[in-house]
Amino acid sequence: MIHVRYLKHWIPTGWVFLSSYGLGYIYVLTGTLWAPILCHFIIDLVSGLVIKYRRES
Repeated sequence: MIHVRYLKHWIPTGWVFLSSYGLGYIYVLTGTLWAPILCHFIIDLVSGLVIKYRRES
């Protein structure tokens, strides 16, 4: 539900949909939830770092 806030902007909305399909595909390939959970963590970490250091520049 937290991703609903992105619906007002096209690029974040597209990113949410693409990453969601990607995480689902990773689940289908691996058969375990741990792989998409790890990928979601990495996506959030990288996105957070980009936001943090982009604002400081």
